[in-house]
Amino acid sequence: MTGPDFIEQYLPLKDALYRLAFCLLENGEDASDVVQELYVKLWDSRDTLDSVHNPKAYSITLMRNMCIDLIRKRKHMEKEALDEKSEPLGNPPDSVMEARENMAALSKAMAALSSTQREILQMRFFEDLSYDEISQRTGKNNLNIRVLISQARKKLERVYEKNRRY
Repeated sequence: MTGPDFIEQYLPLKDALYRLAFCLLENGEDASDVVQELYVKLWDSRDTLDSVHNPKAYSITLMRNMCIDLIRKRKHMEKEALDEKSEPLGNPPDSVMEARENMAALSKAMAALSSTQREILQMRFFEDLSYDEISQRTGKNNLNIRVLISQARKKLERVYEKNRRY
């Protein structure tokens, strides 16, 4: 793809790409950065862009994936930061022991769920997927997903409390 073709086909998409990035990332600076990264990536792969039939759909898909990668990376970094802070040196032994017991009780409670309930809970609360996204992945309708989540949460509470007492 030549430079003028790239300018004609891809540069007019910048506003739509920015809006998508802003909607997903909820931060203007991050959205601008990701749009810029996308254009660098597109320019670097300009030799293969001639085979793209719909530049807008292709760019939007790339933008969405880049935003999701950034969100996942941040969640992973936040989780690591929380893990590092979870057992500060100044914690009394009782609170560390209590935290470990709570984690063991939660693990047992999660194991008591059906594989479907566990999978849907993981998608909803750990992957932060919407009901529609879960529905697309599992093939279940939104009402079934809501019922499964509700049942799983109730069962988790019961089993967790039971395991914490012993």
